[in-house]
Amino acid sequence: MVALPEPPVSSKAPGVVPAIRYTEQDFADLERLRLWPQVWLHAAAVDQLGAPGQWVPVTLGPGDVVLTRDGDGCIRAFYNVCRHRGRPLVDGCGHGAVLRCAYHGWQWRLDGTLAALTLPDNDERRAQCSTLGLLPLACEVWGGQVWVHAGTPEQSVRAWLGPAAEDLERYDLADFFLHEAVSIAVPCNWKTACDAFQESYHLPSVHPYLAGAVNDGAAPIALHGWHSLQTIAFAQPAPRAGAAVRPELEALLQQWSIDPAELQGDPTAAPALVRRSLRARGAPYAELDDDQLTGSRNWYLFPSLTFSATPVQLMLHRYRPGPTAAECWLDQLIFLRKSRETPPEQAPQLRAVAATTAMDQRVGGQVLTDDIRNLVAAQRGLATMAHLPPPHHALTLAQPDRRIWHMHVCLEVWLGPLPDRWQVQLGQS
Repeated sequence: MVALPEPPVSSKAPGVVPAIRYTEQDFADLERLRLWPQVWLHAAAVDQLGAPGQWVPVTLGPGDVVLTRDGDGCIRAFYNVCRHRGRPLVDGCGHGAVLRCAYHGWQWRLDGTLAALTLPDNDERRAQCSTLGLLPLACEVWGGQVWVHAGTPEQSVRAWLGPAAEDLERYDLADFFLHEAVSIAVPCNWKTACDAFQESYHLPSVHPYLAGAVNDGAAPIALHGWHSLQTIAFAQPAPRAGAAVRPELEALLQQWSIDPAELQGDPTAAPALVRRSLRARGAPYAELDDDQLTGSRNWYLFPSLTFSATPVQLMLHRYRPGPTAAECWLDQLIFLRKSRETPPEQAPQLRAVAATTAMDQRVGGQVLTDDIRNLVAAQRGLATMAHLPPPHHALTLAQPDRRIWHMHVCLEVWLGPLPDRWQVQLGQS
């Protein structure tokens, strides 16, 4: 077992980050070697494996993985490769007693043991092949989510998440169900996608329509070991929104079964109205503090997950590296409270779309659509920047980008020692 490194103690001043971290294939290959196999990674929602006999494949940093739930309800993770000739064992979600390779018909049970061979009885290799089980990964369930680790984890998922786990558990995570899951192939580096969900600085430019219900200026940042937290105030207008109650605030209140007329035309009354209304409903709302009731607790969980929590909705954004440095999958999972009007038994709306159709509000909503449009453009700019001579080849990060900078400092711990061209230049505290 490799000893878990200590997270860095970051100074308060961001620095500069070489753009080639986002564009160079050698850097992506180093991440695949030193980062992805050594950390806990989010793999799926438990609801995606809702019934015994189900399996779900997912491509993560360490490679193709298949998650299974056997007849006893136990969830496991295996590399999604046939032990015969290496073909992916399953090509999509399914249900049954065995996983059958489409190439030569070898079969494995959902606990990873071999169920059937198609070799002749007199094949001299049959006895040895009959001992080949699927290759497992460490697998744990926390927060209604399935996590995997391709190495030998030194600590549990909950211990790895540290204060984030304790904070998120206050929302009673078992009271949520998966409402929608969208997976989009995006032509950008996984870090390009990750960066967009680590700061509220872009909201006025990219999402100006949120100003009436989200006060992006009230968004303090805190660093917690490998992870970080930004609490973004919502159910209240940003100062630039003006003095009138805007439609986005009315829609938010109505979504939570609160009559906007109770504001009496004053949008600044919304936070107190929301807190009073939710606490009157009892548990679990009564146990939440003011920041949790009217703030989106946006946890970045190193390296590749953003877990945002509000009293009535959880939203996860996952960033999975693609086959090249300039490709990734961006996943958005939305969870609703079981007590809301949407029936708990409603099946998740699982949709997979190509990058060429991602600029469509029907896939993930307007906010995600606008984010993806920005990510595609940002990756093009990074490719240009990466070829400029120093010092013009680097991103210049400011205070609103502290979480992005902290992520890169954490990356250096896992990937280092690094050649000079890949190293960040830290700011002065």
